[in-house]
Amino acid sequence: MNSSDICDEKQDITDNCDEKQDITDNCDEKQDITDNCDDKQDITDNCDEKQDITDNCDEKQDITDNCDEKQDITDDCDEKKDITEDRNENKHIINECDQEMAREKINKLLKETVKTLNTFKYDLKIQEVSSGGANYTSNLYKVQVIPESGKEELKLFVKIACPSVNFRNTLKEWKIYTTEEFFYTKLLTTFKTIEDLNKVRGHHKLVFCKYYGCNSVVYEEMLVLEDLTANNWMVYDRFKPITWPYAKAAVTELAKFHSLSFAFSEKEPVEFKEVLERLKTQMNDESMSSFVKSSTSVALQSVKQENQERLKKYFEDFETKVKQASEPIGRSVIGHGDFRPSNLMHKIKEDGTVDIRIVDLQTLQGACPVADLLYFIFTGSDEEFRSLYYDRLVDHYYTELEAALIRLHLDPEKVYSRADFDFEIKEKLPYGLTVAVFALPVVTVSVENAPKIDEDMELAAFTTDKASDMYVERLNGVVDDFVKWGLFE
Repeated sequence: MNSSDICDEKQDITDNCDEKQDITDNCDEKQDITDNCDDKQDITDNCDEKQDITDNCDEKQDITDNCDEKQDITDDCDEKKDITEDRNENKHIINECDQEMAREKINKLLKETVKTLNTFKYDLKIQEVSSGGANYTSNLYKVQVIPESGKEELKLFVKIACPSVNFRNTLKEWKIYTTEEFFYTKLLTTFKTIEDLNKVRGHHKLVFCKYYGCNSVVYEEMLVLEDLTANNWMVYDRFKPITWPYAKAAVTELAKFHSLSFAFSEKEPVEFKEVLERLKTQMNDESMSSFVKSSTSVALQSVKQENQERLKKYFEDFETKVKQASEPIGRSVIGHGDFRPSNLMHKIKEDGTVDIRIVDLQTLQGACPVADLLYFIFTGSDEEFRSLYYDRLVDHYYTELEAALIRLHLDPEKVYSRADFDFEIKEKLPYGLTVAVFALPVVTVSVENAPKIDEDMELAAFTTDKASDMYVERLNGVVDDFVKWGLFE
């Protein structure tokens, strides 16, 4: 082997060593990469661990925040509870003050009107009565006069006028108490005289509760009457439609009431006209417009879709319809003006027949005779009742009126013939829907939504965005009847 070969061999060994070194370096490099990856994995694992800790902290923070929020809600509830309890306490104090003021007013008026009370000592037991939304002009009280001497107790019913200026301003002239006082002190005397002169006897006579006295000073108005409930008279449940026995009895009394107006106008025509003039009353134009707007809006929201266009057309110039609903066509009577079950007291006799007493004579007005009749029907009945008894009840009214006129020695054909009556019913029937739209919000208001009779009361309180189920049912029943009767055409 020559020197050249030896050098080549060495070179090969050297190259081989270099190659091995490269492999070693490569392995080291790979180890470095692996170590670096492990290091990065450790960092990643550490980050994940830190993230878990962070997430756990966030979760704990959320729990803390939620607890704080719940504590805030609890604190808010406690605060509201304190406010409610404070209001209830104030309300209780106000009620006690109202009761004491009512006691003083009632006692003062009783001493002035019931003279015998000045001759002996007595105690007053006063109980405020809720009408549950049936009444909206007065605060009502039952009063027991309890003598110390053992004499018989006197059981009275007292109405104290609503003090709200806004509510009073719904009328151009607030005279509902002077109107009722006028009836009991003047008009009733005239009616009784007419009955006596014509020898009307027994159940044919028109009977009213006993009147004791009235204070007609503005904002202090008060009326004292006999408490009919002490003798088992009661108010009809306004949430139930009228029954035939009840409706028949009510319309019989209405016919007697109207017959006395005809007799009065025949006997004293000049005085009768003066009375009609005295009884004139109108709603304030602004109040009328506001109530019409709200009541028609509720009606349109409540009526079935298929009848909305019909109702919209009917509402054109609706204020005029409201004003015309009770206007006379021919002869006038002294109408009740609010003849509905809530303004009547009744008693069911052993044979199942019904006795009726007409009360709340604050809205008397000159009117068409059929106005009270239609008002009673469309505020007190439902669609089923009308399908069974509408024609029968209308016929019953005229039959009873005719009989009452004959008892008063008047000729029905000359005073108010059946032909006149039928004509007026036909002319006024379209106003039945007017009555329903205008009066049903008051008639059907739920007990919980009935406005409180105080200084803040307003007529608009009777019309709410959401009508009661009873209102919706009653209104749609009337509209359906009008469709069947062809009154939208």
